[in-house]
Amino acid sequence: MLTDKSLIEITASLLEQRHVLVHSRYTNRQLLMMHDQKLMRGLNELLRRKVHVTEHRWLDWVLDCSPIPFDSAFEVNPPHALWLTELKMALHNMDYAAIAVSAQKDNAEYANWLLASYLHIPIPNTDKLLEQHISSAMLWYLASMGCMSEKAALNSAIRNAEPRLSVEIKLALYMLGDRTDELELLSCAIENEISHWDYLFVLICGAPEPLKIRLLNLICSEANDRSASFKAIGFSGLSKFIPMVLALTKEQETENVAMDVLYTLVGTVEAEVLLSQLELIDETSLELVVNKYPPLTKLQVIDTTELKTFWQLECQGQRQAAAYRAKVHFPQTPLARPCRLLGGIWHLQ
Repeated sequence: MLTDKSLIEITASLLEQRHVLVHSRYTNRQLLMMHDQKLMRGLNELLRRKVHVTEHRWLDWVLDCSPIPFDSAFEVNPPHALWLTELKMALHNMDYAAIAVSAQKDNAEYANWLLASYLHIPIPNTDKLLEQHISSAMLWYLASMGCMSEKAALNSAIRNAEPRLSVEIKLALYMLGDRTDELELLSCAIENEISHWDYLFVLICGAPEPLKIRLLNLICSEANDRSASFKAIGFSGLSKFIPMVLALTKEQETENVAMDVLYTLVGTVEAEVLLSQLELIDETSLELVVNKYPPLTKLQVIDTTELKTFWQLECQGQRQAAAYRAKVHFPQTPLARPCRLLGGIWHLQ
């Protein structure tokens, strides 16, 4: 039997590994689910032994069963705050209803809306909340949750909104199915320094093929986040970028991010095939190898009923791309989150 100290170190290690695993190109839903189940077993055993102080800040925060301000995880570990909160609430069987109540208050914290969106928590009376105050976090909640009944109110709100908020409302409406010129909308978003990348990635997925390259050119030339710009290439599904991405995998500075993009573009099996051939072909023959692909990679052209298979079996990048494409075609459904506990929930049958 493990000592308390050994159990603490193993569980703390699993918690830290999870932060890496969720963003790894080698991770799929099954691997994430197995890891989370193992982590939960360790956490439950620590609770059973009444171990609450471990000298690991994240672990202590998760083990603490006292009522929490829902924004406290953003102080403990901002990049992983949403998932850590979900883990803590699952471990202690905390009621999601408290988040819905908090989000309805006049001074609702940004974190409440983000958590409600992330955990897919229904919030009543959003129509009345829209009449009182519209915030960026509220808009993201309405858009990501597929709150179609609020579209009329949002369209009305645009008329009196200041420029930045007006663009955010238009982005929310786009995710709710109101298709507009993606290039114009992206230009306005960049001009107003709106860097909510989930919105922009949905634009990339939703745009017709001829427009995708113009969107990517704009993002790469104007956006400040280089990492997100690379991700946009992966989510575009444009095969023409495969030679460039393969070339970047040979450079030490860009190897890791280029590999992530490649796996998102073509999936795990195809990526490994291409990488295995990389040392055997020169730049000219590389173009010929890539010519076997249609203009858009498989994930962007398959029937939407097949997206669930990608969600269940593919790497994290392709799972996220499947979620964005599903949101484009089924705006009334919540945006699936592959980083959630046990690999997330797919809402389409």
